[in-house]
Amino acid sequence: MNTSQWANAMTLNNNGAPLYNVAAGTNNFTGGQVNPTSIRGNIAGLDLFVTANTSSGTDTDGSIIIVNPEAYTWYESGSYRLRADVIASGQISVMVYSYGAIATKIGAGAFINNKA
Repeated sequence: MNTSQWANAMTLNNNGAPLYNVAAGTNNFTGGQVNPTSIRGNIAGLDLFVTANTSSGTDTDGSIIIVNPEAYTWYESGSYRLRADVIASGQISVMVYSYGAIATKIGAGAFINNKA
């Protein structure tokens, strides 16, 4: 989620008892742990990552992306190839080549929030 949604999540409560950011764990309704100084936590059993790279600063559509970690697997080759070339402008281009693929194991394993 973006930083604006992260701030919203920390203010959620159940009849005045905070759902997130509970220091001593005395709230039976705690749905996760979100620390103001951290960019990682969990909400309702889902890993939470805070980033400024998704519609930063707003709570618009797409500002929360939910991914089931069991829905996808990333595969990559065990070898890499380093290549340096001199291109037409005289600059040197250094590139790393490898193969990678993603396998979808569960359909619709990721989605973004839509406020509408």
